[in-house]
Amino acid sequence: MALLTLHRIPSISTAPDESLQRRGRLQKRESFALVKGAVLLLEDGDRADINEETSPAPASPVKEGNRGSDTRSRQLHAMVELLRPEDTIKLAVQLESVSPTRVRYLIVVSTLGNKQESILLGMDFPNSDSDQCTIGLVLPVWSDTQVYLDGDGGFSVTSAEETRIFKPVSMQTMWSVLQVLHGCCERAVKAVVIPGNGLEWAQHYHQHVESDRFCLNEWEAMNDLESVRRDGDGQTVSNEGLIKEHLRDIMRTEDLDNLTSKMVTHVGRCEEEVGLHEVRELLE
Repeated sequence: MALLTLHRIPSISTAPDESLQRRGRLQKRESFALVKGAVLLLEDGDRADINEETSPAPASPVKEGNRGSDTRSRQLHAMVELLRPEDTIKLAVQLESVSPTRVRYLIVVSTLGNKQESILLGMDFPNSDSDQCTIGLVLPVWSDTQVYLDGDGGFSVTSAEETRIFKPVSMQTMWSVLQVLHGCCERAVKAVVIPGNGLEWAQHYHQHVESDRFCLNEWEAMNDLESVRRDGDGQTVSNEGLIKEHLRDIMRTEDLDNLTSKMVTHVGRCEEEVGLHEVRELLE
C-alpha cells in the first residue's frame, strides 16, 4: 500500500457560514491510501498519524511505491482538479472498460457544507498515461438509493429510478466500494436527502459532463443487469458443484489482489464444461 498526501486550496466564498469557512481554510491536506485499483481517503485519525511520518513539500504530492502508484497518483490529481474546492473524494475505484486503452474510475464525492450528502462521479481517461480526465456520469445518492450485487463480479446502483452497473477491476476493491456506498446510503436516509431537499451542489457536475459519446454509452450500458434464476434440475445441481469446486480452488491459489471478475468467470466455466450463463446465475 502506498500513501499520497495532497495539498488543496479550499473555497472561501461558497460556504455561507463563517465557521464552515474557517474549517475550509484549515482543511488543506488530504491523505489517501493507494491500493490496487482503488484510492481511499484516510479519516482524520489515520491522517494525523501519516502526517507525522511524512513531510510533504507545499503544493506537491508525497508518493511511495512503484510505477503503478505513480500512475494512480497522477490520476488522482487529475480527478481532484475537476472537483469544487469544498468537495472531497472519499473513494475512487477503477472499473473495467470495453476499451483496451481507456481508463475509468467511479468516485464517491462528499461536500464540506453537508457531509450527509454524496454523489457518484464517473471519470474517463483516454489512456493510462493521460493527466487529463473528463466527467462522464453524475449519480446523486438520494434516500431511496439502493446498491445490489451483480452476478458477474460487479454491482448496480439504483437512484431515483436511474440504474447503473459497475465492475471494479479487483474483487477485493469491490468490497471496499460497497462498504463506502452503503454508508452513503445510510446517511442519505437519516438526512432525508430527496429531490428538492439537498444535493443542489450536484448540479455543478451535471453542467460539466464532457466525456465523449463512446464513454457516455459505456456509463449508460445496462448489459447483464437482470437475470432469472431457474429452478435446478439434476444437471444444474451437478454443474453448480463443479463451479463451486473451481471457485474454492481460485480462493486457495490465486492472488486476490489481482483477481478480476473476468478471471473468476473464465475459471468458473471449467474450460467450457459449464456455460457462461450458468456461472453468472450461481455467482448471483
